[in-house]
Amino acid sequence: MDETILGSLVRDTLRQQLGDASLKEVGAVFFSSADMIKSGPVYLLGLNPGGDYDGTIEQDLARWSSAPANWSAYTDDTQFTGATGRKMRTGVVKLLGALGHRDAGHIPASNLVFKRTKSQRELNGEFRRWADACWPVHDHLLDAISAQELVIYSRTAYENVRARAGAAATQESQVTAGRSRCCAFTWRRNGYST
Repeated sequence: MDETILGSLVRDTLRQQLGDASLKEVGAVFFSSADMIKSGPVYLLGLNPGGDYDGTIEQDLARWSSAPANWSAYTDDTQFTGATGRKMRTGVVKLLGALGHRDAGHIPASNLVFKRTKSQRELNGEFRRWADACWPVHDHLLDAISAQELVIYSRTAYENVRARAGAAATQESQVTAGRSRCCAFTWRRNGYST
């Protein structure tokens, strides 16, 4: 997908939903390079960026548009530093592997909310507003890439997306692997199922 068009979509959507100041918030939009955002089997979605990164959403979009081909924050980046960051990064790669996606570096990835906080608790007061503002970008991407799977690695993000699916969500299931529990549902969208 063309990074100029996608970057403009993000900027225009956030400006319309939250105002110009939203682009000056600390945050990140995409965790994989533009060439990874294409038709494929899976789209990876977390809750929101965490950690100590202090770049704004606007700066992140500029960094993303110049990222090398096949770049992924989960396989090629130093973004996830410290013990917590490494644990999260390793956990995402293991989750994708358990679902049959062995190469996390070739999966389009983002977060439901683009605003960065150090913990989910810091986001709680603004979660719904930011989730609603960022959703049109994800909605566009889901239609553009026609992913058969939307892998969501946050209970809060999963519940938000499940609510958006509403009656179009069917075949709910749960899978337990060790201490982790995965929930799933089928979502019929514009002629295809996710």
